[in-house]
Amino acid sequence: MRIEKPNLNQIEASQRAYKSVTAEKIAEQNRKAQNPVQAKRDIVEISSAAKELLNKASKQNQPADLSSRLGLSKDQIADTLQKAGLVDDASRADTISEKVIQRLSEESALKNDKIERVKERLQSGFYNSPQVIEKIAEGLMKDMKFNE
Repeated sequence: MRIEKPNLNQIEASQRAYKSVTAEKIAEQNRKAQNPVQAKRDIVEISSAAKELLNKASKQNQPADLSSRLGLSKDQIADTLQKAGLVDDASRADTISEKVIQRLSEESALKNDKIERVKERLQSGFYNSPQVIEKIAEGLMKDMKFNE
């Protein structure tokens, strides 16, 4: 005995329609790529205020500024470790606090590297490739539970 999910036909029809629309968009992008004269591009202008905010945010993400962004210094972290009874001596607390600051700096640098990689991929059109579009569509369908 087979139990069918409610509206299974509708879900399958939606999947086919979505794939069809995606295929049409990919075909249109390919046509535009072959004839770049007809291809139109959207233009986004960034205000000077937004550029200034971006510059401030970029400066704040520098590892040297990490202590002030956290609101804690290495000494404050060491003191907290001692007061909490997590370490017995000051030299051990200093060592741990240095490692904490170093680790946070490394993670911040890794995060910035990932952001830069995404920006480069956006500019190069990497995310417009048919493979990436298909992967995104599959992820959306999975998140919306169309594949169940």
